[in-house]
Amino acid sequence: MASERYVLEIDPDPQLVPTARMFAATVARQLGCPEDAVLDLKIAVSEACTSALEGSALAHEPVRLLVAESGDELVYEVTDPSYAFHEIPDEPNEVFEKVVDGAPDDQEMRLALIRALFPSAEVASVDSHSAIRFRVAR
Repeated sequence: MASERYVLEIDPDPQLVPTARMFAATVARQLGCPEDAVLDLKIAVSEACTSALEGSALAHEPVRLLVAESGDELVYEVTDPSYAFHEIPDEPNEVFEKVVDGAPDDQEMRLALIRALFPSAEVASVDSHSAIRFRVAR
């Protein structure tokens, strides 16, 4: 049996990030994720979409949010059409310390937050674009 996939594409407009967050949460709830995971997921999707929108506005292409079932997990993937995602820091605490010291890198901070919430988070190449991918238990 093939796993289900759910896809939302949003125009490169920051005002649409709440739409992506609502879509991600609704799919998670419908597919059995616990509410505490849904809350973390909403933060992670917001941060991933915000990072993707920074580059996609220049590319004038939509940002894609994909949710796929994989056994007892859901795989979330936010694709950046401009291929601008950096690697996710292995040690989120080091990034948070940089922020305290007053030298924040906005994208690095967002990616560190996603990694802190979902240790499975990774940057991947998808159809000639970069994507942030992470897994959510259900």
